[in-house]
Amino acid sequence: MKNVEDNKGCFLVLENPQKRVVGSACLTEMNSFYEQHIKTLDFYIHPSYLNQAQDLIQAALKKAKESRTGIIQAYLAACDEKKIEIIEEAGFKREARLKGHFMVENERYDLLICGLELVKKNLFLKDLSFYYGGRPQYLKTSEFQAC
Repeated sequence: MKNVEDNKGCFLVLENPQKRVVGSACLTEMNSFYEQHIKTLDFYIHPSYLNQAQDLIQAALKKAKESRTGIIQAYLAACDEKKIEIIEEAGFKREARLKGHFMVENERYDLLICGLELVKKNLFLKDLSFYYGGRPQYLKTSEFQAC
């Protein structure tokens, strides 16, 4: 949520007719000058409202396009079959599988990275000085004066 508060992403909610939150999605920017065209997507939807999952995902994709995002990535536990089905239905493709990177109740599962390319070519949206505390990342700490 800190990234959303710092204007580095967005948070969307899915409400039922009684205006109760039954799902949410969060898009977060990568914290790197060279990956600024990528956002990560995570979401949760109450099982009773899974039939509205695509509405929430499509709203997140719309926000991503409005912010000129090039690629969206979702990190999913391989055991979360419903979430994988939802993300693949939205057009995401499996890009990587990290063996044993996810633990649920002392059992290890693979972590899937799924991606969706929204824009083929991106321009840098933010200057290098926006990242790394306003200094080039490659500068050695010895080049700075101690306080």
